[in-house]
Amino acid sequence: KNETIKVIFDIGANEGSYSKKIMELNQNAELYAFEPHPKTFKKLNKVANDYHFKAFNIGIGDKNKVSKIYDYKEKDGSTHASIYKGVIEKIHKKESTVHKINIKKLDDFAKRYKVNKIDLLKIDTEGNELKVLKGASELIKNNKIDVIHFEFNEMNVYSRVFFRDFYELLVNYNFYRMLPDGLIFLSEYNPIYQEIFAYQNIVAIRKDLKYYF
Repeated sequence: KNETIKVIFDIGANEGSYSKKIMELNQNAELYAFEPHPKTFKKLNKVANDYHFKAFNIGIGDKNKVSKIYDYKEKDGSTHASIYKGVIEKIHKKESTVHKINIKKLDDFAKRYKVNKIDLLKIDTEGNELKVLKGASELIKNNKIDVIHFEFNEMNVYSRVFFRDFYELLVNYNFYRMLPDGLIFLSEYNPIYQEIFAYQNIVAIRKDLKYYF
């Protein structure tokens, strides 16, 4: 197997801009993209066909279930769609529309598709990031995920998730805040520096992977 091949999961892929960039950087990547919104998935699927990666019209969470996703009534298929109604109606102050979606646990998906290791797990799910990781507890426990890239912002107010929840779940990871000119290491948990509910892109890297730095 080509050593340049990396396994990447893009959860909350939207129309596929992140996945597209990954494939441009490494056309041999084995990439799985997930987008539960039915309208947005149609656009993602076209990008997936053009750039030769796999796209799935499902959401990822902590349980296998049927759920709902909310979006703008006047602009259905946006980048802000969330399973939390408050993201649309409270944060963005717009009337919402709703779609039924299927949600799967990442552990179960990985078993079904025989994915033994994930090099990069990117999560952009408008407040649902922690539940995505809870549904990957076996993969995390068995050191099967190297790097996790996720957002932490005001959506977490409505999902009622603290940054400390990520620290407690990802005990074998070091945390870094992503800035335009590089990464800043986040050492011991301190709410003054971590509980910032705005504009945070976080990279979590397994502590045993020294070769990344």
